[in-house]
Amino acid sequence: MWKLFAGMKLVEKKKDEAYIMSKATVALVGRELQGSRRTVPRAQARSLRNIYVNHKYFKLVDWLHFILCSGEVLLSGRIPGDF
Repeated sequence: MWKLFAGMKLVEKKKDEAYIMSKATVALVGRELQGSRRTVPRAQARSLRNIYVNHKYFKLVDWLHFILCSGEVLLSGRIPGDF
């Protein structure tokens, strides 16, 4: 899912899909996620890594935490609501 939003994996080679964020926005989301690590209890802090840099190393629990706790806030206004 992250590869689609970040434009790393294209569907039918279309670079202009509405859900693809710009590279600057993708990098900003990663920095915001990593920067908020200090505000989260240590039990969950491992999940708050820079998603732009570390998306290949995220485990299922990391993605679950991102989708349930961070994703809606970080992606709000950056991708269309339909997605």
